[in-house]
Amino acid sequence: MSNRFKDKTLRREYDSMVQAFETKHSVLFHKDGTRTNGNSWAAGFWHGFDNDLPATRFPPGPNRTILAYAHFRAGRDCAKKETK
Repeated sequence: MSNRFKDKTLRREYDSMVQAFETKHSVLFHKDGTRTNGNSWAAGFWHGFDNDLPATRFPPGPNRTILAYAHFRAGRDCAKKETK
């Protein structure tokens, strides 16, 4: 999976979310393995994973320089990897 972000903070956030998914970390999963949405990181990630936000949520420009977009992209990319 390729990290597309140039900004160091966004790169780190993206990588952290991918790692959390791969290791079933508690930021994304409950102890029983079910998804958690109890934090904004998880909510953004799962919206990306399920691809259930409209494309207008993150139009090109400033909205793609926020942490929520890095979480969303990580979720979307993890979903793509899961379907391969």
